[in-house]
Amino acid sequence: MYTKMTEKEIRFMECWYDPITLTECLISENIKASHTWSYNAKCIKVRPYQFAMMNYSYHYGINPNKSDRDNFSYKKVAGTIFNIAARNIGKSYFLLIDAFLTVIHGAGDESCVASCDDTHLKKIGKKSIN
Repeated sequence: MYTKMTEKEIRFMECWYDPITLTECLISENIKASHTWSYNAKCIKVRPYQFAMMNYSYHYGINPNKSDRDNFSYKKVAGTIFNIAARNIGKSYFLLIDAFLTVIHGAGDESCVASCDDTHLKKIGKKSIN
């Protein structure tokens, strides 16, 4: 009834929990028009200086030996990023990508997006809501 997973299948499944790999395989360069994505769409390439902008909270599973509060604390620490940097390096772009990955990994969970003002919040919020 059950068969043992092959090494290839295990490597494939590991990609779903690596935020860099999942982003490079899932997010099209034409992110502003997701209705035009296709199997032939060119996906983005995460640059080395952008690795720190990725959310790594998906690497942390729920430890049954820890309390709910402790498990939440571990995920929060791994997923919280304070990104104060120069213009045009992808801060807002990676906030949008994290919103997409949260939909995949956080089935039924809530997430929060914060910004300094309403204008910047709408810039990300409208794309992820649509």
